[in-house]
Amino acid sequence: MRVSDIELRYKTQYTIDLLQRLIQRHPDIDFVFMMGADNLLQLPKWRAWREIIETVQIAVIARPGSPIKARLGQAARQYSHARIAEDQAHMLKYQTAPAWTYLTLPLDAQSSSAIRAKRSG
Repeated sequence: MRVSDIELRYKTQYTIDLLQRLIQRHPDIDFVFMMGADNLLQLPKWRAWREIIETVQIAVIARPGSPIKARLGQAARQYSHARIAEDQAHMLKYQTAPAWTYLTLPLDAQSSSAIRAKRSG
């Protein structure tokens, strides 16, 4: 896993725009979008959130706090049929979207924004 500032370099404001640009520029790559469980819970507030789920496979990383709440949120419920088991996560990139998994890695309280800030500071 690597934190990136690609949104800044591609000058995109919305996740769907970044994903579309990446897929267009790199059609030979099978992208997997990684997000924290806190973002899965908020996903229905994002621009074109259904299109995001139906465009790219998603790995949801457990976050400290209320991991069960994220798995019971609107996006998780609406796309529960597309969830693959954590022990099959290595196959995620071979699935056709919509496909997602929930990963319970050792939890880190830092946000990706905080990690990026440390790297650039």
